[in-house]
Amino acid sequence: MSSWKWLPNFIFFISLINLVAIVKSQFPTEIFIHYKCPDNGRRYTRNSTYERNLNTSLSSVPPNIDTNGFYNASTGETPDRVNVIALCRADLQPSQCRDYVENATAEILKKCPNKKQAILWHEFCMVRYSDEAIFGTLANSPMDWGNSGENVTNTDVFYWELNVLLNSLHDHAASNSSPKKFAAATRDVNDPKYPRISAFEQCTPDITSEECRDCLNESAQHIRKCCDGARGVRILSPSCYLRFETDPDPFYNESMVEPVYQPPTPPMPPPASPQPPGNGKNTSRTIIIIIVPIAVCLILALCIGIYLKTKKMRTPRENVDLDGEISTVESLQYDFSTIRAATDNFSDANKLGQGGFGVVYKGKLPKGNEIAVKRLSHGSGQDGEMNPKISDFGMARLFVPNETQHSTSRIVGTFGYMAPEYVIHGHFSIKSDVYSFGVLILEIITGQKAYNFQNGESMDDLISFVWKNWHQGMVANIIDPALRTSSGSMRDIARCIHIGLLCVQENAADRPTMGSVVLMLSSFSLTLRVPSQPAFFMSGSFRPDNSSKDQSDNTTHLSTNEASMSELYPR
Repeated sequence: MSSWKWLPNFIFFISLINLVAIVKSQFPTEIFIHYKCPDNGRRYTRNSTYERNLNTSLSSVPPNIDTNGFYNASTGETPDRVNVIALCRADLQPSQCRDYVENATAEILKKCPNKKQAILWHEFCMVRYSDEAIFGTLANSPMDWGNSGENVTNTDVFYWELNVLLNSLHDHAASNSSPKKFAAATRDVNDPKYPRISAFEQCTPDITSEECRDCLNESAQHIRKCCDGARGVRILSPSCYLRFETDPDPFYNESMVEPVYQPPTPPMPPPASPQPPGNGKNTSRTIIIIIVPIAVCLILALCIGIYLKTKKMRTPRENVDLDGEISTVESLQYDFSTIRAATDNFSDANKLGQGGFGVVYKGKLPKGNEIAVKRLSHGSGQDGEMNPKISDFGMARLFVPNETQHSTSRIVGTFGYMAPEYVIHGHFSIKSDVYSFGVLILEIITGQKAYNFQNGESMDDLISFVWKNWHQGMVANIIDPALRTSSGSMRDIARCIHIGLLCVQENAADRPTMGSVVLMLSSFSLTLRVPSQPAFFMSGSFRPDNSSKDQSDNTTHLSTNEASMSELYPR
């Protein structure tokens, strides 16, 4: 029996090891913390006014951080004023955010003692303070980064796919309607070891959308400078945060993330052919042999051209009468007074005939040469300076012939296809046709008419219906069942919906030109910007009056569209 006395101690030892393993798994020992304490000579002393203001500001962060995970505060007066900003990762719950921020505010005082400026990036949050104003100001520095030790197998293919993913996230984060200004998504990669990328981007809510996009672009450009080939990278700056990993599962909370549209992968450029060793001198010699003769020929041609032009300018104009016909060195151009004198002020006695664009007169020049002159009519399409003007075509019939812009009170066209700035203000331009084209795209994809849209008991119009489903990520609800059952690519159809929504933006300046639309439809490598809420100028219960009476300019506005570009151009 004495040989079994060691058994209880052995069981206790094994249990203790298991307990330690469980605790380590639930509470990881390695928490990502990076910090920067600028060595700019700005320091505060113990028990100073600045230290008291700093402690007050940092202690106010955890209980006051809002539901979006952002907080800023200022305490004291210059030169002891303290400005604080705190930001949690957007996929955290509010209670988690407060816990992590509380830890970070305590940690930053330990890492940067007596410093008047500091920033600390925690695993799930960022805390920054300064004696200078920092709220609402874009800051790309100080910048820091972290990366995993292993590298990907095929660097070129990996980063080609990563760039497509990050560009999509840049646009979504910058234009996100949520005040959190973030985006996250995954993308499959043709890498045998790391076949999937998860990426997360976020900006501080106090900067503009354009500043957010610039900050994320600069961070993305820094990836290959600091961490080329790494399978996971974090780029940290005061105004934005970028991270990607290649773990099988995303590192962020997917339930807190909106779907992000990603375009198909564009074809990679062909690899550059390596230069054979030892041919550098031969290549340089060949280039010199080619360039020097070309340069000499160009200089010689330029000199000859200058000489001929100078000679031509010195040669007087000569008119030679050959067999009663006119032969002129230069083109036959006469001023109006000469023509009027030759035709006796366009006398009816000299009238030869009349065509669709004016009357033809006989005339005689001072040297006795007879000419025929056509005097163009008022509606021939030119103004007094011979520039094209608005003529009697289409909507231009609403205008006085010499006008180039107008705010008409007479609405001509089919409701549902007309741009809001035209319906409400009477302004129309090339962007009005873009709006109509966008409506046609959405009609084709939904299989319904804009002016006779039906969606059960809902009172939505076509554009409202498409936008709501697109914004909620339910693209399948938009597509006509006949298209869903065809062999067409759902990704291509989703791209067409995306382009249609860009065409029906409320502000005419936000719509693309038709040239851009053609490029979007033909080039899938072109990244589309995220559309904002389109014009909802027609509710589901609104139907146009079919009478031919003019609509008054005093009609109540149905939206606050900001239309511009009321210039008209001839077709």
